Amino acid sequence: MRTSHGLPVDPQVLNKQPPAISAALAEILNTPDAGKLLLGLNELFGSASEYAIGGSVALALHHRSITDSTARRPNDLDVVVSPSAMDRLSDLDHQGLSQLGFKSKPGNTESLSWAGQGHESLVVDVVPARNSVAGRGFEYRQMHGGVNVIPLQALVDNLTYRVQSEPLNDRARGDLARGIDLLNVNKARV
Repeated sequence: MRTSHGLPVDPQVLNKQPPAISAALAEILNTPDAGKLLLGLNELFGSASEYAIGGSVALALHHRSITDSTARRPNDLDVVVSPSAMDRLSDLDHQGLSQLGFKSKPGNTESLSWAGQGHESLVVDVVPARNSVAGRGFEYRQMHGGVNVIPLQALVDNLTYRVQSEPLNDRARGDLARGIDLLNVNKARV
């Protein structure tokens, strides 16, 4: 199977070695198949350099690396993607998506679902790096264990904007407070 760009979709990619950060992500997302999810994302977007983990999962990964503990469990996975990765995704048909373990509603490639080995499906929100507040920080993405993650300062900046535009969003306010605490802990360590 190929996209219109002629890029191959290799379902055997899921048998390769998953990125090193898989164990931490498995704990954060409460799924034993996080390695397969990451391999699927690598294939879906062309490579690990074409996307970065953002949102509450990125915040949880930063929390874990700074405090060696797990924060609240996110209810979805935000993936900030490059323009070429967005093109690749839009060119992929439903059969290609399903071979990699993803599903989407027809015409909607910005919200995918992924179910690893029959577990409850995980919503994967695809966020364009350009033209999106949540996509800020993509150009400063940092590689952690084989996966790019949006930097902590960019996450805090994004959450600050979100809280200003949605002052009653308790989850965003809690995430912002946690992000600021992590920035302070990280500064104290340096």
